[in-house]
Amino acid sequence: MKFLPRLTLAHKLILTMMTTSSTALLVACTFFLSYDVITLRHNIAEHLHSLADITGANVAAALTYNDPKSANRVLQALRAEPHIMAARIYDGGGRAFASYRRVVSSTPVAGLPDFPPVEGGRLERGRVTECDAIMFDGEAIGSVYLVSDLQEIRARLQRFVIFVLILMAASSAAAFLVALLLKRLIARPILDLVETTRTISREKNFGVRAPKFAADELGLLADGFNEMLAEIELAEGALRAAHAESELFIDSVPSILIGTDSVGYITRWNLAAATAFGLPASAVLGKPLQDCEILWLYPQAGEKVDSWFRIENSEKRENVMFERDGHRRHLGLTIINVDLLPGGKGTGFLITGADITERKTLEEQLRQAQKLEAIGQLAAGISHEINTPAQYVGVNAKFLEETWPAVHKILGLCLQLREESVTGGVAASTLAELLRCTEEADPTYLLREVPQAIAQTLQGMERVSKIVRAMKEFSHPGSEGKCAIDINRAIETTIAVARNEWKYVADLQTFFADNIPPVLCLAGEFNQVILNLLINAAHAIGDVVGKGSGRKGAITITTKCDGAWVEVQIHDTGAGVPENIRARIFEPFFTTKEVGKGTGQGLALAHAVIVKKHEGQIWFESEVGKGTTFFLRLPLVQPETVANRAATA
Repeated sequence: MKFLPRLTLAHKLILTMMTTSSTALLVACTFFLSYDVITLRHNIAEHLHSLADITGANVAAALTYNDPKSANRVLQALRAEPHIMAARIYDGGGRAFASYRRVVSSTPVAGLPDFPPVEGGRLERGRVTECDAIMFDGEAIGSVYLVSDLQEIRARLQRFVIFVLILMAASSAAAFLVALLLKRLIARPILDLVETTRTISREKNFGVRAPKFAADELGLLADGFNEMLAEIELAEGALRAAHAESELFIDSVPSILIGTDSVGYITRWNLAAATAFGLPASAVLGKPLQDCEILWLYPQAGEKVDSWFRIENSEKRENVMFERDGHRRHLGLTIINVDLLPGGKGTGFLITGADITERKTLEEQLRQAQKLEAIGQLAAGISHEINTPAQYVGVNAKFLEETWPAVHKILGLCLQLREESVTGGVAASTLAELLRCTEEADPTYLLREVPQAIAQTLQGMERVSKIVRAMKEFSHPGSEGKCAIDINRAIETTIAVARNEWKYVADLQTFFADNIPPVLCLAGEFNQVILNLLINAAHAIGDVVGKGSGRKGAITITTKCDGAWVEVQIHDTGAGVPENIRARIFEPFFTTKEVGKGTGQGLALAHAVIVKKHEGQIWFESEVGKGTTFFLRLPLVQPETVANRAATA
């Protein structure tokens, strides 16, 4: 029966009709044959019974007179019955009296019992038997036993089977012809319906309609199918319009929108993505994101991008870098794990973001501008810091200039005395002049003051050089990425730059740990954070002691290693942070300073730099009236480095 699914509908219809008619005919013939066989058996049994009665009546005299020969002659008359195989006459004592068999031989009659069986007819294997009593004057004087074959039934069956086969062949041929005629009436509408579905599937044209041939069930099916096609056509038109509208909407979104399946193969690529990467949708659809000709700037770019498709909910990727047309570009992306089908039966990923290259450039320019602004705010103090050593450098230089003529004259007289002593005699006038100049110049004073003037000049120049070097290091833009820096030196540089802000209101102490290794960070932004906190501390102390009062507070800066972190503590003895504003201390534009003195960006910038860009921590502890301590913690090992090591392992 495995071949049935491969048959066409027309062949199945013909096969069904022929099978039905043949089965019905076969059942009818089987019924008639069964009836005929049963009737024939009954007739044979009745015939044997009649033949047994006749034979018993004919041999009754022979039994009475004990004449076996007469009985045998009577039995020989059974030769006229071609189906009688054997016969036997039993006397009243149950002994065999006379026997008959169709084939004469010297052997005893096979299959004839020695004693009379129970009276009646029996259907045995391959034969029918009949045993009846022989009556004479109302008494049983013996019994007759007849055996008949089943050749008549077999011949009847053979003739019937041949008839049935001929009848079935004729009926099958007739059924086949009728099925061919009915096939056109029944199968044609269905085949036309099938052809219509094939045309729709091949051409994707839901405007095709199935023809209707009659108002029967197939006609109703065609009407229903056409109505369904009309609804699908309307729905497809609405779907196409909605799809076009959604595509227009998605392409109008200025953000990058990339859709992928669960393993990262691209399924959607909007116009913003094509513009950002310089790749049209036709060039990337169906490809994995890590293999679509985007030059990612990662050591193991394929594994890095592939890790995006193992997240469970959503994650942000800041500053994703790639190269396009020889220029480095920056992306800010969010990867979202979404359910493509209701119930979580299919998952995929939606990647949204934007090209933030210009923003990164503007941020860098803004950071540099903020740094220069801070330096501008410190310019007066820095100029004062440079002017003070420059003044005593100038004074000492003036002193050396004023004393130089006397020294020059004394040195000239000394050279003259040396020459005169070599030639033979020293003139008294030369000695007198040297004595006079020496008394006027006061050598003791010069020997004491000139070295001091030179030392002070060198100290002043060193001080100026240190300030200039600190300004240069502080204001340098630095690299775009993180680099290992000496935290202690960076803090010292910032302290030097901001010296004029704190030296009048506070004494500053540093307690730097010697075992701090280089820390990966953005040097310029870290310096800006320290500067903001240092200026805030100086202002807080200034509000308490009063500028110009002569009193000073204290600023203490401590660095130490704490496990996998480097910790920086900046403590001041200012007024502290009131309890009611502590929750807002890191909010942008929030400040407690007077107008023109603070922008409210310092602590917000510090929080963004430490937490978001360095994945560190920043918090503070404050006691009103006693001061505030800010804590900065930077990781010694960056999370990206740990992830890379884990991936390598």
